[in-house]
Amino acid sequence: MFISCSKQVYVTEVRPSAVRIDKTAVVVDPAISAIIAPYKIRLDSTMHKIIGISETELVKNKPNSSMGNWFADILYAEAVKINPEVDFAVQNYGGLRIPSLPQGNITVGKIYELMPFDNTLYIMHLSGEITKKLLDRIADYGGWPISKNITFTAEYGEARRVFIKGKPFDINTYYWVAIPDYVANGGDNCSFLVGQEAQDTGLFIRDLVIRHLEERYKAGEIIKADLEERIKE
Repeated sequence: MFISCSKQVYVTEVRPSAVRIDKTAVVVDPAISAIIAPYKIRLDSTMHKIIGISETELVKNKPNSSMGNWFADILYAEAVKINPEVDFAVQNYGGLRIPSLPQGNITVGKIYELMPFDNTLYIMHLSGEITKKLLDRIADYGGWPISKNITFTAEYGEARRVFIKGKPFDINTYYWVAIPDYVANGGDNCSFLVGQEAQDTGLFIRDLVIRHLEERYKAGEIIKADLEERIKE
């Protein structure tokens, strides 16, 4: 009876249209601009700060890419400072939000564009069985960024011939994996990671990358593209 008396709403017609926004037509309010100005100057000085110089353009791609290799290696380098036992690092493909980083100067603002989300770094202690599920998920997706001390062959959505730190993968071994909290908490179809032993470092991955680049930049190092084939098809 209650169902029959309830009000039903249906979409009967859709009229799509495009509205072009021309920023030159926007009227600037001087009073608002005056309030914002000092904050904008301070923000611009931070975001335009150069923290690295790239020898070439770093491009995002699957199953391997110069950007992916570079980013995953930074995660690994920073993770081992926290836990020297970390075996490898993984970054989900969708977590990198721009298609490339330019040749030349890399600024703080560019890293915010690359990773705008406040993802923290997790270090997980995974059984061989769960580690294999993670690698199979990566293989099934077509590849995620992985650090240089792990390689495998992706065959029909499964990771095979896996080597970690130069040793064949062992299903009976536990592995330490550095990974974004989003994935560790089940995101990107990784529900099998929920409830696994994990340490939330509380450190934003974006901040770790910025710190890493600043340190290398001060040391005079240039970012070089690593085109190693870590995932074979």
